[in-house]
Amino acid sequence: MYLSGQQKAEIDEEALKNVKKQIFHDGAKNGWLLLSYSDQNPNKIVLEAHGTGGASEFRPLLKDNQIQYLLVRIPDEKDGNPTIRDIAIYWTGPAVKALERGRKKFHFDFVGHHLAPVHCSLQVLNSTHLNDETVRLKSNPGSGSHVLE
Repeated sequence: MYLSGQQKAEIDEEALKNVKKQIFHDGAKNGWLLLSYSDQNPNKIVLEAHGTGGASEFRPLLKDNQIQYLLVRIPDEKDGNPTIRDIAIYWTGPAVKALERGRKKFHFDFVGHHLAPVHCSLQVLNSTHLNDETVRLKSNPGSGSHVLE
């Protein structure tokens, strides 16, 4: 549990650990997992879905009225050698109220700790241009802004 002011966040660590082991093993080139807030407890973060594809799989699961978190693995290349890049994506839907955004902003570090290690974190505010290529470009260390609006 994480305390942030008066806001507590909880996460199902066991489920997250098991899916990370299943999807993000050493040989995996692609994968993702999606965390959302429980309908029963607005401070409990639960595993909603996971897969081995790309943005076309997880993008339809992003809800305009929710804050959600993704861990995404994409294939990459470094010095001419194939490798992978793990990216934490923080989704804030356009219909999320300002008060909720403010309260849950403190959960970003908590969730990031559970998604680690990652090469980069992206904040996504508009899913219109969210695809494999924009994830790759925005997560590049030299890309400048890591916000997709």
